[in-house]
Amino acid sequence: MFLEEVTEVDVDTGAAPGARLDSTAHGVSVGLGAHGVLRARAASLRLDDSSWHRSDAGRRADAQVPPRQVGSRVEHPPQKGKLEGSIRGAATFLLWSMRRIRSVRYPSEVARVPVQAYCRALRGAGQDILAAGALPPRRREAAFRSLVTEWLRCGGTDLAPDWKLLLRGVPDAGELARGVREDLAAGGAFPLTLGSSTEVAGFPEQVGIRMVSYTSEHTDGRVHRDASATVHLAVPAQEEGAPWRLRVLTATGLVRFRARTEAFDRTGRVRMDRGEGGQEWFLVGEDALTLSAGAWRQEP
Repeated sequence: MFLEEVTEVDVDTGAAPGARLDSTAHGVSVGLGAHGVLRARAASLRLDDSSWHRSDAGRRADAQVPPRQVGSRVEHPPQKGKLEGSIRGAATFLLWSMRRIRSVRYPSEVARVPVQAYCRALRGAGQDILAAGALPPRRREAAFRSLVTEWLRCGGTDLAPDWKLLLRGVPDAGELARGVREDLAAGGAFPLTLGSSTEVAGFPEQVGIRMVSYTSEHTDGRVHRDASATVHLAVPAQEEGAPWRLRVLTATGLVRFRARTEAFDRTGRVRMDRGEGGQEWFLVGEDALTLSAGAWRQEP
C-alpha cells in the first residue's frame, strides 16, 4: 500500500499487532494495533498474488480479456555497431554515470552518490557527443578522450570515489586519471577516497527528518531477515550558504520503533543515548521519533 500526502503518523512497534483499513471522502487511514494510525489524503493498494490467474476470478478474467496481440516488428531497428577506443570509453562512462544516478532510489545509497557532481560533469554532453562523432575518424578518437577528461574535471573531487568505475572502458585510464588529479590538485582540490560505514558521530544543532524506513523481522523465502531501519537526515553543509546535505543512518538489531507526526513537521534536535543492555536510542525532539537498536552506522 502507498499513502500519498500523509497527514498524521502515530506508530509504535511495541504495541499489540493488527491492522485495519478505513476510507472516507476525506482520506484514508490505516490503524495499527490498538491506538496507532497512519492517515493520508489518498492511497493506492496493489495486490501481488503470483497465483491469482489460477483462482476462479482469475480464470473468469482470462475468459473475458482478449489475448494480447503480438507487437509488430520495428521497421527501422537501431543500427548496430562496435565501439572501440575512447569512443567506447565515453559510452561506458555515460552508462555507469546513469546507473550511479539511478541507484539513489535505494535508501542506503542516497548519501553515496554525488548527483550534483554528475549533473555538473555531464552538462551539455549530448551536443558534445554529437559534435565529436561528426569529426573525421583521425580526430574523433582524441575528441572523445578529451570529452572524458573534461567530464572528470568538471565533476571535481566529488566523483573521485567513482573514477575507477567510470573509467573502466577508457584506454590508458590511469594516465588520464593522473592528469586530471594533477589539474585538480593544482587548483587546490584534492580527490578523496570514500570510506566505509562508520560509527555515528555528533549531530548539528538543527536537522530535518526526510525519510524513515523500518522493516520488521521476517522470513524472505527461506532466508531469515532481522529487523532493520534507515533514517535520512537533512543537515547543514559545512560551507556557509551551501545547500543542506543528506546524512544516512542505518540500524540493525532493532528493538522498538515509535514515530509521531511532529518528527517530520520541522527541523529540530536529535540525539543518541545508550540504554540498558547496550542498546542505542536515536531520539528526535521530545521523543517524537525514537528508534532503539543494537548498533547504528553512518553511511559516508
